[in-house]
Amino acid sequence: NPDLVRYLEENGLSVNFLTTQWVITLFSSSMDLKILFQLWDILFIFEAEFLKFVIVSILRTFENMICSWSQMELSLKIKSLLRTDLFQQSFQYIIMQSIDLMDNHIYI
Repeated sequence: NPDLVRYLEENGLSVNFLTTQWVITLFSSSMDLKILFQLWDILFIFEAEFLKFVIVSILRTFENMICSWSQMELSLKIKSLLRTDLFQQSFQYIIMQSIDLMDNHIYI
């Protein structure tokens, strides 16, 4: 969503920085281990390219929350988002949304 990208960039957090940090560690420093292992299993099935759809789905799922954070909160909260109960509860939805994006050939 262009509004989300614009909001993040206006507050000094580029989408490239965020996604690069997540991807480099494959979420390992930011995600609950149970969820992390499920994600890795899914990535082995769908291959690494699927990861970009997962990232977009995470951002879409939490867009309203992310856009409500102040500039001071943004960097800290977005890094810890993947460890929240809300993320864990939303994980299956995020994966299904990622599969839909991939199946519909919506490329980022």
